[in-house]
Amino acid sequence: MPAKKILMPIGDATEALDTFYPFFRLPEDGFEVVVDAQSAPNLEDAVIDFDAAQNGFTIENPNPVWPDETGKTIARVIIEQINPSIASHGGAILPVDVQDGILYVRMFGGCQGCGMASFTLTEGVQKAIKEAVPEIQQVVDVTHHAAGTNPYYQGNEPAGE
Repeated sequence: MPAKKILMPIGDATEALDTFYPFFRLPEDGFEVVVDAQSAPNLEDAVIDFDAAQNGFTIENPNPVWPDETGKTIARVIIEQINPSIASHGGAILPVDVQDGILYVRMFGGCQGCGMASFTLTEGVQKAIKEAVPEIQQVVDVTHHAAGTNPYYQGNEPAGE
């Protein structure tokens, strides 16, 4: 197994063109990680490794994703309670932001474009989050559902289509 590599900054993220900037590079391997400019500083001193047994990459990031306890609690509830249950449908949910008592989430995989996504959001996600974090008053889905390519539940197509 090759040694773990520390990601090295190769440019200033504020100089980003469009949305993405190749912020980190492993020059000896020719491997480049591309992240959005806003997230790039959060990957400082992160370590990436290829796990041949799992046929994928692992990233060890010493930087907290959520700077406050509310965000950490929300992330923990989503990772430990919500995502395991929707994973059986090939879906996942990630917290995007928390502002003024509102949690913004994005749905992926089988949840993106699923005809039952709003039900999952209100009856599953929102209830679990509000129970664990009472200061959250609302959960808002910011997913672009029309871009979903493999929704778990297609729903009914309108007649003639």
